[in-house]
Amino acid sequence: MCNDTKWELLRSSLTTLRPRPSFRIKDLNGHYSLVDDEWDHHFRLDGHATKRYVDIFCSNEKTSDEVLQALRLNHVAGHAIEGGYRVYGYTLDGEQIAKF
Repeated sequence: MCNDTKWELLRSSLTTLRPRPSFRIKDLNGHYSLVDDEWDHHFRLDGHATKRYVDIFCSNEKTSDEVLQALRLNHVAGHAIEGGYRVYGYTLDGEQIAKF
């Protein structure tokens, strides 16, 4: 669903927002990171190969609209969640996720 290039394009799109949205990463091993907003270093820390999905949390409606626009421009797959959006790097067998 998301390769390294797509993750980096999305990351660079979101780092320009003020306030920056926060994120939480679930990897393929089931580990769910703490909520973070350090997109420049922490988001890249272990690479992108094991990202199952990333939850992006928005602090207000303006940020939510801007994040949704970035998701659509970057053609990533996911859906809305409470307080933000989930973007998929990998899906499980049989799981169908629409693009934003």
